Amino acid sequence: MNYNTKENGNPQDLDDKSALDKAYSLVSRLSWTVPGQRSHEEVMSEITNTFDLSLDDLALVRSFLSKLVSERRKLISSVWHINNENVVKCDKLPAYDPSWQNGITFIRSPMGSGKSKHIAAPFINESMNRRYTIASTPSKALCHEQAAKFGIDLYSDVSGQGYASPAMSVCLPSLDKHGLQEQIGGASSFIFDEWSQSLALLAASGVCNADDFEKLTSICRTMDAGIFADAFLSDFDIEFVTSIMKPGLPVRIYDVADQNQGFRARHTYGSKARAWIIHEILKELHNGGKCWVSCEGRRSSQTIGEILQQDGHRVLIINKMTCETKNVKAFLDNTEEKCLQYDVIIHSPTITSGMSITGEKHGNHFTRGFFLGSGTKLQPKICTQMLRRVRYIREWSIGIAPNNGAQTISDASEDRQVYEIEQMTGQSVEGRQSFKRQIEQRDTNQKADFASAMIWMLEDMLFSLERVPCIVSSDLSDQVTETANRLDEEAKASILSAPDLTEDEANELRRADEKTPSDHHALTAFDIRAGFGVETLTPEIVDFYDEGRGLHRLQLFMDANGITYKETNHDRALNDNSKIRRELYAYVFEGIDITGTITRQTAEIIIDRVMARRFALAAFGCVPGKWGRIVELTSKRQSRKREDKNGHISDFPRPSYPMSEITEIFKMMGIVLDAGPRYGRCGISGRSKIVNNERLELIHSLSECHMATYILGKRGNVAPSETVETNHVQINLAAEFVPPEPEPNHNNENYSPKESAAREKVSSIMSRFIGWPTNGFADVWLPVSDEYGFQKTMTVPVPICVTLDETYDCVIETKPGSQEYLAFPFDAEAEPVIARLIA
Repeated sequence: MNYNTKENGNPQDLDDKSALDKAYSLVSRLSWTVPGQRSHEEVMSEITNTFDLSLDDLALVRSFLSKLVSERRKLISSVWHINNENVVKCDKLPAYDPSWQNGITFIRSPMGSGKSKHIAAPFINESMNRRYTIASTPSKALCHEQAAKFGIDLYSDVSGQGYASPAMSVCLPSLDKHGLQEQIGGASSFIFDEWSQSLALLAASGVCNADDFEKLTSICRTMDAGIFADAFLSDFDIEFVTSIMKPGLPVRIYDVADQNQGFRARHTYGSKARAWIIHEILKELHNGGKCWVSCEGRRSSQTIGEILQQDGHRVLIINKMTCETKNVKAFLDNTEEKCLQYDVIIHSPTITSGMSITGEKHGNHFTRGFFLGSGTKLQPKICTQMLRRVRYIREWSIGIAPNNGAQTISDASEDRQVYEIEQMTGQSVEGRQSFKRQIEQRDTNQKADFASAMIWMLEDMLFSLERVPCIVSSDLSDQVTETANRLDEEAKASILSAPDLTEDEANELRRADEKTPSDHHALTAFDIRAGFGVETLTPEIVDFYDEGRGLHRLQLFMDANGITYKETNHDRALNDNSKIRRELYAYVFEGIDITGTITRQTAEIIIDRVMARRFALAAFGCVPGKWGRIVELTSKRQSRKREDKNGHISDFPRPSYPMSEITEIFKMMGIVLDAGPRYGRCGISGRSKIVNNERLELIHSLSECHMATYILGKRGNVAPSETVETNHVQINLAAEFVPPEPEPNHNNENYSPKESAAREKVSSIMSRFIGWPTNGFADVWLPVSDEYGFQKTMTVPVPICVTLDETYDCVIETKPGSQEYLAFPFDAEAEPVIARLIA
């Protein structure tokens, strides 16, 4: 929308209050981009160029912007801050005190500040003289480092061989290992390094299970002495221990301030961040430098590495496909010496912590660090751990790409979804289930605001930051895209040509110390065959597998079609319940053929049903998570519906484009919707959607093969099983899921005279399109704001005779002598394009 009151019409007729209200509204929409995508000054420059405001009004707008950004920063940064009232603030790491041998001690201290040397080592040495002591970390690599550094046993060497010292280093997932229970059960003194990361790992599906959670909570309940250290310790991490520890034990909390170490970083944001990082790396290499590159994803690390190798540089790529090759293993065994052999080392989250290059033995080798990420997989805490693996680097280039992550989850939204889960399952969300949801909520909120969160975290670490534009040459951008696509095709070809392994051969290969990328592709081929129950792989099956995500999509498809099967994952969350999902899908798709044509009317029916049960459907994964949010944003990131002042949930705004939402819901089940014939006046084509037959046939064939021995039957003909699903609560779907009669929009709202005049003008303008076929809905921006400063909108049908494009302003007179502007998403005053009605 063009908000420029200096150019639109007669700005002298606009009073100062109107211009200020519009400025507040624009700031509300732009504030979420600060500081990740834009700076404060860039936003204020746009405000200054758009509105004719006095200096006092500009000061008010600037203050409003700062307030909105500060509120977001406080929420996001709470994940790595301590606000406990008993915290002791320190300028430097406190010295170890023998009194710490009794009670619980928490230490938040920056990376590289000497926690291991000055705290952990003396604590372990003194504790070993009193009792058996356990040192624990989230990673195997860090356990190896601990064992060597402190001269204690490594857990992998202890099992079945006794133990040589009264202390042992063990990684978090092995705390419940049967062969270690004699040592761990007899210990009463513990030290946990990377504690915040350990809790995140404890909640990770497929890594730690319920036994790991119970073991860790048991340790926290019974220990006599413990130290919990992390560079990003938070109140949540502290409360996990203090809420269950032995009563009466003293608690100490130390928060060590970050020191200015001369860290500097250039950062950019944009869709070409990957190409920008490559440009920055090449520039450093051509100046004789050496580069340490951290990437959030394996694909990016491989793409960047391939391009640099083509340029003739010595490159080592470390990701999940290469981490067990001979060269990478040699590097990880001797990082200080082996790094000298390479111009560039590129790593994915295969390395996050547990490895430090200090340059003490051979001097400083790397001259600059680089980071590329978007928050699709990792939180800022992990990303900063990655870029600080080389301790002596002082300068970085940081590229942040946009992500399509979910919106933030408010506490009220989470409470409502928990309520739905408890009502549907008849079980309480508590213990490990509650813990995992809290971790996931924190992670989602960080990822949703990743760009800003990264900058705030770097500022807290006292980085000096410089924002630069994300500009690269088209040749380099095209080369990056072509290389990434070529690598994807080569990986697919390798999977298709991989040998057909037996289960014993696959297990033996997984246990092998060294594996090549071809070995990993062979294991992927085995996983695809085993997961889908097929014998022959095709390119379509490999594409649908999508690194394992296709298995979940197939299960949703089977749930939507009422196919009943045994649950093979016994460590699933309460909301991962196929029985309840089948009933929810039955409600949403009752009387609808989801394998045929989806018309506009059908889409409207589905949306009606989803809106009536949106929290339950989102909680159980039947629809995207955004349907379970309370704070909803438009495509322009404007908040339209919020909680009211009493905390009650506001009505969810009806989507303007139902067909787009249906496409997204079907995509979750692996179903692809193609453009279909239009219905309506003159036989126009293009309004409906048709299920892609090729994809449908593929999914049908996979569902028949998938877990064939576990299929119990179909809806209405469910075979008995040894593991009968327990029906904890009786759900009357006919009564429970019938949506209430929709209430007319705006009937219960009391509009101001100004807003009433604006809405009447919109209705008057739209009356000229009565009788025309419509193509969805869109929002008209009104010249009024709500109590929070957000600009209001009015939803109108979009006639097919217009084109949705940039916004068009219509001048209205809301009171004598005062002109305002309505912003339509199409030219509402132009002559209708009759040609668009011609078949």
